[in-house]
Order: sequence, then C-alpha cells, then structure tokens
Amino acid sequence: MISYAQNFEDVILERLFKSRKIGFYVDIGACHPIYDSVTHHFYLKGWSGINVEPQPKLFIELKAARERDINLQYCVGAQSGNQTFYITRDIGTSTLNQVIAEQYREERSIDQELTVELVTLNQIWSEHVGDRQVDFMKIDVEGYEREVLSGADFSLVAPSVLVIEATIPNSQALCHEQWEELVLDYYQLIYFDGLNRFYARKGSQFCTGVEVVPPNVFDQFKPYPHVLLEKANESLTLDNEALRQQIQTVLKQLLHKDTALDDAGHAYENLLMAYEQKERDLQSMLVALQSKEEELRNTQKNHCDEDDAAL
Repeated sequence: MISYAQNFEDVILERLFKSRKIGFYVDIGACHPIYDSVTHHFYLKGWSGINVEPQPKLFIELKAARERDINLQYCVGAQSGNQTFYITRDIGTSTLNQVIAEQYREERSIDQELTVELVTLNQIWSEHVGDRQVDFMKIDVEGYEREVLSGADFSLVAPSVLVIEATIPNSQALCHEQWEELVLDYYQLIYFDGLNRFYARKGSQFCTGVEVVPPNVFDQFKPYPHVLLEKANESLTLDNEALRQQIQTVLKQLLHKDTALDDAGHAYENLLMAYEQKERDLQSMLVALQSKEEELRNTQKNHCDEDDAAL
C-alpha cells in the first residue's frame, strides 16, 4: 500500500475497510487530490465519494483528477449562507475561523480573502448522498469543526466512521472538547493518532472487537514521499546509466579519432619525407644537368678554338 495521507489516516481506514472492494467516502476540506489526501488511496481502489473544497485552484485539480467523484466548491458550516474564507500561503491551513485568521494576518501568511458559499452536512446528504451508505467521512477544516458538525443531524448523517482533526491548527494542543459532544450520542471513540480522532458508529462492527493500533510494519505500506524519492532515485540511476553509456560512446569515438589522427600524422610525416627526398633528388638532377651543360659548353668552345687554329 502507498499512504498518501498526512498522518497515515488512510492506513488505519484501509485496515478497517479492507474487506470492502467498493465504498463511498465524504471528504470535508479535501484540499489536494493526491498530496496529503486521505481518500486518494481509496479512489485508486475503485471507491468514489464527495469532495468539498472551496479553494479555486485546488477545486480545479480535484475536478481533473477525480472524475468519478462529486466535487463541490463550497465550505461547510452550521447553516447555509456566505462567509469570508482566508486562503493562506500554505494551502493546508486556509480557514473560516476568524480568530485563527487574525493570527495568520499578523504573521502575514494570508494570500487571499474570498467570499464563499456555506452549505450544511444535512444539505450535502439530502442533495448528493441520498440513500447511499457512507463508509467514512473525514473533516479537516482548520478550527471550524464545531460549525461543520452543528449542521448535521446524525440520525440521518450516518457514516460508519468519522475522522476529525482534533488539534488546534499548527499545534499539538487538543481541541476536541469544543465539539465532541455533538457526535457522542451516535459515535464512539476508537482511536486517536495524535492529530485526528477516529469515531465508529454505535452498533457498527467497528465498536466491538476492533483494537486499533498505530500504523506499523505489518500494514506493509510506504509513505507517498518515500515512493516519490524512490522513483526520483530510479530515474536518476537510469539517467546516470544513459549518461555513462553516452560518455563511453564519446570516449570510443575520441579514441578512434585519436588513432585516425595518429595515422594521419604518420602519413603526413611519410609524405613530407618523400617530398623532401624528391626535392633532394631534383636538386641533384639539377646540379647534374648544370654540370652537363657546362661540359657541353666547354666541349663546343674547344671545337671552335681548334677550327680557328686550323684556318
């Protein structure tokens, strides 16, 4: 298994729903379709569900990557309406919570303020879930959990498992006491992973005989960043091998060129030596011709002198 979730939530859920080949989820605050996604593993398995994400860029990515899912560009609250949504530089910390937003404003980490439409969980169930059984619902809304849960009638909104972020954003301080009372009539706590609290529907198979332990070696999973690192290393190894082969080929070509240059150099030296020898031979022939001409001139002169004397 590859775990795409931030805190291995999908490993725990896979363990709980291992026997379910096809299932349905609801993701409130879905964020990115792959990175830190609690639902991506299940989508790859063939599951489908509902993703609620107000951030425009992330919503576009969700629509592109999750064609089988219902993707909603809303925020979820206690009642329908409109509210300011604070988009931060770190896409995973954007919030509707004005107190937290003020802190982000002081830190100058808010990039955009956006007016968004609010819907309730009751509306989502009425308009999009209907009679379908929801296996799990994840809620990650950066300090707005109570408002999200307040908009649900849990006698009708009935996922088998709830996964709710239970710490104050960017801290380990617990905040579940702010909203837990809203779910305890229908749900029982079965696990806390240091970030999220997992609740099972009372009367479900997950409330009895299920001991939830942290993700471990027996789950046989790899974190997605680890997989990306392995792929990058494999790609780098292949690139290095290809480069090594290219270098070997170039070295062989250079070696052939060096040999050819050496051969050409030797041939040039031989030609130069032959040329110089020819030049010496020509010089010798020229000297011999000049000597012959001198002899001829001397012979002709002697003949003329003899002729003159005879006369």
